[in-house]
Amino acid sequence: TRLTNRAVQANDASALADGRWVFTAVAEATDDSVADGACVGSAVGLMSARGGMQALWRLPDHDKVEGIALRERGGGAIDLALVTDADDPLVPSRLLVARIDAAA
Repeated sequence: TRLTNRAVQANDASALADGRWVFTAVAEATDDSVADGACVGSAVGLMSARGGMQALWRLPDHDKVEGIALRERGGGAIDLALVTDADDPLVPSRLLVARIDAAA
């Protein structure tokens, strides 16, 4: 999967009660898999229990999202808490909240 012209790398995940899982992923402006690059996009995705992609939601800003926690609300609604990392010790991380519809 790609965001803009860069490959997306998954970086955190959390399981749902039905075996599916929600993950965060980031695309960075670097060809080095270890060195950080500028974030060109982040996304939240939903995978089936067998590992097939069910949905991918691109996040609107260029925040580098690297952490996720979730709470299932019923009816497919899932509340997310997402943590950012600016890769700069002088820039504090941010806590973002979102809700997705993951009805099976």
